[in-house]
Amino acid sequence: MNKNNRERNYVWVRTINRSLEIITNTAASLSTIFTIGLMVLISANIFFRWLGHSLPGLVEGSALLMVMIVFLGLSRAERSNEHIAVDLLTRLLPDRIRASILLLSKIIAVLLLIWMSYGAFEAFYHSVVVNEYQYGLVRFPIWPARLVVVIGTVLFTLECGRNAVKLLALLFKPKN
Repeated sequence: MNKNNRERNYVWVRTINRSLEIITNTAASLSTIFTIGLMVLISANIFFRWLGHSLPGLVEGSALLMVMIVFLGLSRAERSNEHIAVDLLTRLLPDRIRASILLLSKIIAVLLLIWMSYGAFEAFYHSVVVNEYQYGLVRFPIWPARLVVVIGTVLFTLECGRNAVKLLALLFKPKN
């Protein structure tokens, strides 16, 4: 197989990777926007409390926003390897052994995240069917936050899978 055929065969891989990167970055941008919105709301609430009033529903709304902020940012942290990791022992290992251990951990993570995504989808579906609300001073529908959990876990799963494929390629890369 010549070089041009090999390059054409990997075009779809680059396309999928670029598409996932765009979606992941968009989710992270939404997470940032929600974070700024939450900061503004909390600051406004502090100001209104200083005046003797409080913003109704801020506590309930903040909890839902926090869920959205966390789950929309997970995949970006995975893509850039910014999740908390303990590499005290693995950093001492040779590259191939370290990559093998990391690959195993990514495979386990993907399997757990598939399970988590399924459970999150069931919770989202149930929330829509029963028209679930968070009760407080202001009633907020729960389904938008549950939908974001589904989207966030699916994106996180895809990014973990992408990193697993990168590790697999590293393991089978010929030695120089």
